[in-house]
Amino acid sequence: MRPAVESGLRFAGVVETWGSEAFEEPGFELVLVCLGTAEDDPPFRACCDNLWHFDTECIEGPGSYARIAQRMSELTQGSLPIIDVEDHVDDSAGEAWLEFKCFGRPVHIDLEFSDDWVDVAVFSAFAGLLAQHDPGKLYFLCDLDGQDCVIGCLTRARFEKLRALGSNVHELS
Repeated sequence: MRPAVESGLRFAGVVETWGSEAFEEPGFELVLVCLGTAEDDPPFRACCDNLWHFDTECIEGPGSYARIAQRMSELTQGSLPIIDVEDHVDDSAGEAWLEFKCFGRPVHIDLEFSDDWVDVAVFSAFAGLLAQHDPGKLYFLCDLDGQDCVIGCLTRARFEKLRALGSNVHELS
């Protein structure tokens, strides 16, 4: 994991937020959650360059999938640059899509509309693009058994080390 230390972020208040008992639980999911969060105040910078604590109930209208696409690109730390990001979310028509350019090629992803729940097909699409453009890296998901999860991007070797620690992490495909 690569904390965004150059941004000057501090993890003060983490124990106060979660309570010291939470850090005594087995596993390291809470550490991934803490590293994957963003600042509570503007400019809402990520605490870690390649981890994202993600709430799956986040589709609030136009711009929702564009924000997801931007963050998925950022997680790769340059391996998957995207430009010209546009999305369409129309709750009355029940439709959604995402478009962008990746390495100069247009990408269009049709998405299922389900109220304010994300269509996980967006993550599969990004996993496929990353496998195509940088097969040495992968996206992974840490299932938190709720409506949130941690999404990350690591080299395959680092992912195997993380998975060997026994946490509930799975490669996104």
